[in-house]
Amino acid sequence: MEGGYARARNMDQVRLLLKVPGLDVISIMTILSEVGDVSRFPSPKKLCSYAGLVPRVHFSGKTRYTGSITRAGRSNLRWIMVQVAHQAVKVPGSLQSFYLRLKAKKGTKVAIVAVARKLLAIIWMLLTRNEEYREPRARYNAKLRKMDRLARPYAEAISDEVNAALTKFLQEEARSTPVGVHRACTFSPMMTAQHRRRLISALLM
Repeated sequence: MEGGYARARNMDQVRLLLKVPGLDVISIMTILSEVGDVSRFPSPKKLCSYAGLVPRVHFSGKTRYTGSITRAGRSNLRWIMVQVAHQAVKVPGSLQSFYLRLKAKKGTKVAIVAVARKLLAIIWMLLTRNEEYREPRARYNAKLRKMDRLARPYAEAISDEVNAALTKFLQEEARSTPVGVHRACTFSPMMTAQHRRRLISALLM
């Protein structure tokens, strides 16, 4: 996956879509691979239909009825959009508000699918128009930092994490140890079991 993150870091489409709530590098790369050239879809409705996220339509005389989604088309694309929707509704904003309104009327499942469809329509618009998502960036900087970190060679990234954790641990130890009391050197035989557990916890955070 290291190579995938390195490739994603240099893709304008990835950086554009990272601003959308619920989307991360893995979900974006999955969506892009499933969709291919977005320009082959003349409208967001066509793309949603391709994913099987549009409702079935029935007619009885002049009355039009809508049912459950068709589930036709790309099942992987439909699945990843539903996963993204579950994450997106946790972020305060228009998508969460839309979800809560629909959930109150039609239930969780219908609301999540509607959010997934709405998200895919947003993705179509951003990619075809090369526009940025206009709402406050949902953890955008944190997403960028994670992508940049994971795009680097594994040993280098892990080394930075370990050094940061060790620095934090030693700073906390320095603050908590009374002046004049001998501090056990990291990894020395004098380190107590409690110290070792705390150090391991710091490294795993």
